[in-house]
Amino acid sequence: MKLRSPGRLISGMVGTSAMTSPRHRRHHQFRWYLLVGLACLTLIGADPQAKSNPVGDPPGVQLANEFAQALEEKTRLAAETAFLQSEAALLSHDRDRNGTPRPLPLLDSLQELQLLPEIQKHVLTLLEENTEPLNDQIGKLADDSTARLKPLREAVVETRSELNSSHLSLFEATVQRQFTGQIASLINVDNRWLWLCGVLAVGTLLLVRVHHYRHYYRRLLWVRRRRAAFVVSGLIGCLCLVLIPTILTFVLGNKTYESLINLTQAGGSPTMRLEKELADLQAEISQLQQQRDSRRTERDAGLAKRRSRVTAVLDRGTGKTVPVQELSESIRDQLRTLAVNSKVEFAFAAELARELPQLNTLAKERKGHEADIQRYRWFKRMTGAGLGIFLLVCTLWNGWTLERRIARERKTLARTCPRCLAVDKLQPNPNQQFPGGIVATEIRELVCSHVIQEDPYEECGFTFLEQHRDHPRLTFPTLGVPSSGKTVGMLMTYHQLRNGMSYGSGSFEKLSIAGSQKFDEEVDDLIRRGIVPSRTSVLTLPPPMVFNFCDSDPLGKSNALVNIFDYAGMMTTQQSLNHVHRFRALNADGYFFYIDPTYPSQEQSDALNRFREDIKTLRRLGPNQKVHTPVALCLSKIDLMVNQPYGRGDTILEFYEDLRKIEQTTESGSLERVVKRSELTARLRHLIWPDWEIETQIRGVFGDQFLFFPMTPIGMDQPGEENLSQRDLRPYCILEPLSWLLHMNGYPILKE
Repeated sequence: MKLRSPGRLISGMVGTSAMTSPRHRRHHQFRWYLLVGLACLTLIGADPQAKSNPVGDPPGVQLANEFAQALEEKTRLAAETAFLQSEAALLSHDRDRNGTPRPLPLLDSLQELQLLPEIQKHVLTLLEENTEPLNDQIGKLADDSTARLKPLREAVVETRSELNSSHLSLFEATVQRQFTGQIASLINVDNRWLWLCGVLAVGTLLLVRVHHYRHYYRRLLWVRRRRAAFVVSGLIGCLCLVLIPTILTFVLGNKTYESLINLTQAGGSPTMRLEKELADLQAEISQLQQQRDSRRTERDAGLAKRRSRVTAVLDRGTGKTVPVQELSESIRDQLRTLAVNSKVEFAFAAELARELPQLNTLAKERKGHEADIQRYRWFKRMTGAGLGIFLLVCTLWNGWTLERRIARERKTLARTCPRCLAVDKLQPNPNQQFPGGIVATEIRELVCSHVIQEDPYEECGFTFLEQHRDHPRLTFPTLGVPSSGKTVGMLMTYHQLRNGMSYGSGSFEKLSIAGSQKFDEEVDDLIRRGIVPSRTSVLTLPPPMVFNFCDSDPLGKSNALVNIFDYAGMMTTQQSLNHVHRFRALNADGYFFYIDPTYPSQEQSDALNRFREDIKTLRRLGPNQKVHTPVALCLSKIDLMVNQPYGRGDTILEFYEDLRKIEQTTESGSLERVVKRSELTARLRHLIWPDWEIETQIRGVFGDQFLFFPMTPIGMDQPGEENLSQRDLRPYCILEPLSWLLHMNGYPILKE
């Protein structure tokens, strides 16, 4: 027979549970994230250099502008400081060392003559009329000097830009000969848009992958945290490969590129030298600003004293303020502007005289290295194009690989029988009849023709609707010793699920497939007449109870076909792993292991040991390795514990009361209620089987992925009553094991 191990088949099928669309739409998901990736990468595919610096000037021009501004600012501050110092020195002559005012000839003459107010007014008017033309003329000279600075400043910027560009071109052409320079060019600021598009493309691809396999990643997170951390770290690492260069180029610009280059260049790059020169200028500017402010304070103090002295004489008897003092101060300001502009003109002229010979020398040197420069420019363009092609190829390759893997999983799933796991044995049901000989697509059936075993002869013959063949499947078998309550428990689970009941936020819909009619009849006999069905046959593979399960995942609802197999107790206690039925039972996504509290521990302990050993063999586990498939330890028949010898005291009654308290203090549909019931049952286990360490026994293979589930398919209203015909069947905690198994498989239906 052709069976697959659970790690290769069942888990792979569960991994596709997020995809519930029909087959004719299976490629749509790949198309949309492929289009997103292509759109992101082709934004700058035509000419990556065109978007390298959409706003602002090239680095050489920017540095030239900053240098010209810093040079002008430094010269202005130095000239203004010197002028203010001279002004303060002149104003300091108004008083001697003792603070006595010194004579001012014109001012003292006006005061000593004691002219009449009308005459004094005419004198001041005459002074004003002769001062205003002087002020206007000096102001015009100051404006002319300011206008002359603009072409000089532009000449300095242009010359400096050419110098910077020449230095950078020669340096980069030299650096590209080295391997370090070639690697560093990948994180050049010219490639930042390529890196950004790569982040969008890779991020989109990773989001699609995580969303598609979200159940698998949740299962890892809830079950195998170390491996989950490793997988998540790998995904984040893939994103960081393009995210880190993007952040570096957008936030730091070319600083990272320059730093890498400087590791191999003793003298440093021209950019670093130019930036250091600017930093030195800024430091000098800061010092000059402090000196200028100090000199201005001294000048203002002396000017305030002179202004009060002059105003006291000139305004006397005039009836209004004569602007002679203001005109004199305006002339002084215009003279300061002339002095500062003259210094700036001289500084610009000196800088041009120094740089023009260097520019001529560099032009000759650049002409000699023209081939290297052209090769560098070609390499720079090819680097951007190569980076874009590399990111595009990686995105397309990974997207195609992901789509191919999904398609392969879907194809395998569609070819696999849900009952026997045989591949390529599904075919249209020849016994299906329909008027006119044409079977409608909606009700077309498939049948499995696989021969499970030859002696005794057993054919699968499982039938189900073709529309369900693409649905992911989850398999949960029931294991346990004979008469442990498996069949009754599964029938009552079937009964509640078909009536729309569930524990948690999931919903279940019964599917009418092979065997479902028999389950309905057995449930009706059990509920109406109290007839317990006969033991499950050990000679044939039991048909599954199949439900179409839909969760309420906030990241996107998904559904799966839940297959519950009710295996005979003899299969658990007697059949070996070589038997096809037991092999099929252990290929599952979770297990119901029934423990009967009314039965001795020895046979149940042996059955659990056989279960452990077979799982280790099937999964090829080493001595210290564990399988991380969840196991629901169902403590059945808890309503009959009062009839046992250990139930004669008040312990069992207190156990019932504690269960009721848990229901009152916890929220329905929550994982908290399930865990608290398990902890309560674990404490009771020592009373029921004092010589059976169930936790230690199962933890050796399954780790911590198990919980106890106290339950009864009969009800808790009449504890101790064994005659089912005398009781109204009200199952207690019968759905919690199934909800927990689904939750542990990545379907978040329980409230955390």
